Amino acid sequence: MKEEIVIKYFNIVLNGAEKFDIFSINNILLKKDFNPQTEKEREYFHELCDRIEKLATKLKFFEDGKNGWFELSDKGRKSKELGGYFEYEKHIEKKELESEKNVNINIGNLTQGNNYGTQSSGNTALNSPVKQKTVNKTEKEPSKKSWIEIASWIIGSILGLIAIYEFIIKKLLAE
Repeated sequence: MKEEIVIKYFNIVLNGAEKFDIFSINNILLKKDFNPQTEKEREYFHELCDRIEKLATKLKFFEDGKNGWFELSDKGRKSKELGGYFEYEKHIEKKELESEKNVNINIGNLTQGNNYGTQSSGNTALNSPVKQKTVNKTEKEPSKKSWIEIASWIIGSILGLIAIYEFIIKKLLAE
C-alpha cells in the first residue's frame, strides 16, 4: 500500500474526527469513502485502518485509545483547526522558515575562517540584525594589512617556491 494513500485517508480521518470526543478510524472511513463488499476489499480496508493508526500514533496526532477508539491529541486538534494534515504541515514549514530568519550565523566564516588571521566570525558589525535589514548596501572590507600578515604571506610564498625547487625541479634536472 502506497504511503500517499495512507496519508490521504489519514487526512480524511483527521478532518472527520470529533475535536474533543473519542472516535473510530473504521467508522469515519465507512461514513466517508469506503463500503467494502468482498473479502479482498475488507482486508484492504483493515490494513488501511491499521496503517492510519500506526501513522497517527507515531506522529502523535491521535492519543492511543482502547479497542480501536482514539482521541485527538493537541497536535491533532491544531491540525483539524487548520484544515487537515497538509495544512498543518504548511503551517509548520512556514513557522520553521520564520524561525530560521531569526538565526544569525555567517556559515562561510564558521566553516572556512576569515582572511584576517583569525578563525572567528569576522567583523561582528556585518552580522548585526540592523545591518542585515539594509537593502543593496555592501560593507567595505578593510584595505590595510598589518606588517605581520604581509611578512607571513611573503615567507609562505618563498617557502612554497623553495619546496617546488627542491622536490620537483631538482628531480627533473637530475634525470
